[in-house]
Amino acid sequence: SLVSGTYTSVQSVVNLSQFLSDVTMGRAITVEKNQGVEDEILLDPVLMDLILDNAIANAIKHGDPSGPDVRLIVKRGRNQSIVFQITNVANPKSKVLSAQFVQSMLHMGHKHRRSNDLMSSGIGLQHAQRAALCSGTEIDLWQEDRLVIFQAVSQHGSVPLPRGNRYEQEDAADVSAFPEGLHFCCIDDAPLSLRTMEYGLLRHAAAGKVETYGQNGPDDVPRFMDQAPKADIIIFDANIDFPGNHISGIELLRTIKAGGFRGLLVVRSGNTSDDDCLQYQEAGCHCVLGKELPMSKATVLVKQAYLWHKSAAQLHQAQSSCSVVADTL
Repeated sequence: SLVSGTYTSVQSVVNLSQFLSDVTMGRAITVEKNQGVEDEILLDPVLMDLILDNAIANAIKHGDPSGPDVRLIVKRGRNQSIVFQITNVANPKSKVLSAQFVQSMLHMGHKHRRSNDLMSSGIGLQHAQRAALCSGTEIDLWQEDRLVIFQAVSQHGSVPLPRGNRYEQEDAADVSAFPEGLHFCCIDDAPLSLRTMEYGLLRHAAAGKVETYGQNGPDDVPRFMDQAPKADIIIFDANIDFPGNHISGIELLRTIKAGGFRGLLVVRSGNTSDDDCLQYQEAGCHCVLGKELPMSKATVLVKQAYLWHKSAAQLHQAQSSCSVVADTL
């Protein structure tokens, strides 16, 4: 929906420490949060994830092979804005990154697909620019001596926020019966979301196996549809947007449900209005997760849904058995 221009940016209350942990999970990167930056900020976590994910991937890939020393720095900017900076040591064999080149990558058309040692084809940077325009974020990229600096400025970030938001509400439900070692299968169009789910499920749900699909584009969809029914729990992105190719995660869910899948069906989406959730429920979804929700909280909801789903299935089976016995009497 971002590529097609139909995505609507939604600002959410975000716990900054948890957000940074999710963004950098599994990567060799130093995180610095400057003094004066609030613990809770307001931004669109889905689009900021996309922006920072592209920048971190480029910094790691195109930095100094002997050690890119990638750092993510968060600080306060002008007019109560929040500034995210990602820095890395440049590859000594690369040309100096010029302002002209950066502008050409940010605004390039399809005919400009040349590569560069400091950046990939530019598609990633251009995709980040779309996300920035949609969310009201200003991005820039430049080089100072051997230091490459990517910057994203969120104009909505540092504002007074009400207390008692979703990140402070502890769920007291007993999920101790949730089994370890379950098989999860996930599909999403954002590599960061897939990475967040993989590490979050391994850490917070003691998953035995987490398969992820979507990082390789549309070619992953048939493989996902073949492997997902073998899992205990399947997690779908509601709208799977590849460049020039939109796939409905809800239709994938319907297909797997119709094929007789008996496990838990979960939708993880940036769109969780009442109407959206009703649509997911009608398709056969058992649990809805907002993408802004940290995995530590999301896994609690998954555990609750799984335990309820298994309990309901066992009750149905018991009722069916009683019915069979009654018919034979």
